[in-house]
Amino acid sequence: MKRTIICALLAACAWGQALPPASSPGVANPLVTQDNLAKTVCVANWAKTVRPPTPFTNRLKAEQMAAQGLTGSPSDFEEDHRWPIEDGGNPIDPKNLWPQLWPEARLKDRLETYEHRQLCAGKTTLAAVGAIFTGDWWQEYDSLALVQKWPSRSSVAAK
Repeated sequence: MKRTIICALLAACAWGQALPPASSPGVANPLVTQDNLAKTVCVANWAKTVRPPTPFTNRLKAEQMAAQGLTGSPSDFEEDHRWPIEDGGNPIDPKNLWPQLWPEARLKDRLETYEHRQLCAGKTTLAAVGAIFTGDWWQEYDSLALVQKWPSRSSVAAK
């Protein structure tokens, strides 16, 4: 009970980091621009064509976990892109990658998909999406969760 209260007060979810460390500020993909969205991120399965190979992300995850003093198994974490590939983030720059606990990653995936759809529908800009993910994306997640019927962070943290 005490852990749940602390989590709710801090809005940081007791099972992990609220946001990536300063060493992962998020980096744009220089090949993606507002003018070429229809030829890049908005092409079906485009992200799969630029996703880094698993050995690369597994090695980087192990290095970052050690540097950040993260404990647990590497399989507890996804090596996540702070600025998602599907939303114009850099696929290989270590400053755009960080080990994120899976429960958090699954929540963030919902926001990534939502923003991708908004971006490709012309309802937002690449710069606006970049600002969300290089900033505190949990604020955006929380503002959309009720309307989109996404799980709250506290409901996932309590499990």
